[in-house]
Amino acid sequence: MPALNFNIQLPEEPGGWRFAPLLIALESLTRINQWHFRRGAVPPLFSSGVIYKEEPPGREDWDDAPTVAGRGWGDCEDLAAYLAAELRELHDVPAECVIKFRYFTPQEVKASGYPRRPKNGIYLIHVMVRLPNGAIVDPSKMLGMKGEYH
Repeated sequence: MPALNFNIQLPEEPGGWRFAPLLIALESLTRINQWHFRRGAVPPLFSSGVIYKEEPPGREDWDDAPTVAGRGWGDCEDLAAYLAAELRELHDVPAECVIKFRYFTPQEVKASGYPRRPKNGIYLIHVMVRLPNGAIVDPSKMLGMKGEYH
């Protein structure tokens, strides 16, 4: 089946509001994954053999659960949307994806060794899952991501 691509422009607003379109996209990806679970198309995340793997610098694909399970790896938004859908469909837990973000100044970007060098700095995000009691689950960390996030 051919892949479906769409692009999202993020507003240039300071702070977390700039990520509102990403939260909407994450909820959409989670619901797509719920549909795959209802069809029996994917195994539970932690029994699937999937590991955390970051995409190459400059690339950002948001992949559904069958894509992730089929290739054996996903990055943070892939894994969070997979797990949130699993919790909703298989365990009746109303989990949701959440974004953690941090702004890095141009100097911090350079010092970190990050491959892109934006003149105004960069926001790096990390996606995790929030449970109804407020607890945060980080499937990326559980599946091999090193460090806190980026």
